Formats: sequence, structure tokens, C-alpha cells
Amino acid sequence: MECRAAADPELRFSPSGAAVARIRTVASSRKKQDDGSWVDDKLCWMDVSAFGKLAENIAESVEKGDLLTIVGRLVTDEWNDRETGEKRSRLNLLADQVSVSLRFRTVRHGDGKADRSSSGGDDPWAGDPWAGAPQQNQQNQQQQQQSGATGSSEEPPF
Repeated sequence: MECRAAADPELRFSPSGAAVARIRTVASSRKKQDDGSWVDDKLCWMDVSAFGKLAENIAESVEKGDLLTIVGRLVTDEWNDRETGEKRSRLNLLADQVSVSLRFRTVRHGDGKADRSSSGGDDPWAGDPWAGAPQQNQQNQQQQQQSGATGSSEEPPF
């Protein structure tokens, strides 16, 4: 689901200490008119909930107005209205993944670089066979140039 954060996320903690974040989101289909103006079609308001480290990361990273991509599952919350006693329900999206869209902005951290560190202190790129690929390709090209070997730069490196 692609949507906008309609408000800043709310972060709360359960009695057991688990982090819970809720974001109110809105999605719409925009249509371009013949005169070039845009008109919002139907609006879809959705509450999104997240738990644990994801909830904490959302609270630190998402702001009102951010364009988000959310992957999760829909659940129906049901309760009895306190005033009327009537049974009520609403759809809620339980988030498995939340990403801030980079379509209209970049994400920078204090040092101006993207933060790739994980909360556990382990390098998330360790063991990635592609992590060293650009450096290895440069070394191969230098070796080819020194040995006088010719090769098409259009060929794939593997």
C-alpha cells in the first residue's frame, strides 16, 4: 500500500514494555484533468500499527506528510461502543515493513550518509557476495589494461 502519513506516528508501550506505534494514513487516486489540474478521487483512511523495533524505527523516522510504502496484513478490530453499546469495527493494517518513499526526497543522517548499521551492531552487509563487486570489477579492469588484454566494456562482468 502506498499512502501518506496523515499525522506524526504515536509511540506507546504495552504494560510488558513492548513498543507499539500507530500511524494514521491516507491514500487517494489522483486524476489529471484535461486542463492539467489534479483532482483527488476517493480517499482511503487507514490506521497502521507496528510493534517492537519496527515501531520504534517508525517513531524516529516517519513524519506527517511522508509518502510511505507499507507491507502488512489487514485485520478487523471489533469493540462495543461505550455510549451506545453497539458493536463497532474498523480495518487496521498490521505492518510487517514500512519504507519512506524516495520518489520525492532523499533520506540523510547526521553525517550525510545513509545509515546501514543494524541495531545489533552487526554489519548487515557482511557476507554479501555483491558488496565487493564494484571494487573487484575495477581491479579486473586494471589488470586487463596492464596486460594489454582487450575486452568489450559492454560485456557483463560475470
